[in-house]
Amino acid sequence: MCGCYLRLAEGGGLPKKSLTPALYTHQWAYVPFGPDGRPELFDLQADPYCETNILELHKDVAGQLRRRLLEWLRGIGAPPEAIAVYA
Repeated sequence: MCGCYLRLAEGGGLPKKSLTPALYTHQWAYVPFGPDGRPELFDLQADPYCETNILELHKDVAGQLRRRLLEWLRGIGAPPEAIAVYA
């Protein structure tokens, strides 16, 4: 997980230069904001270099991992504006 907070830029968009956290499990890598600003999901067993975004094939998994990210942020006491980025 990430040790910093991402906040929305003025006007509500993502900052032009920012780092996004990634959530890893044994099988999956979930990235809430890829290079085009959309979430990405990778099957680490089939694609260890994370070259093929398969989120459209596994929306349920991406949703579960997104919820885990939100729970983690709440659990570490992230400020509401940092949580809102991913909500």
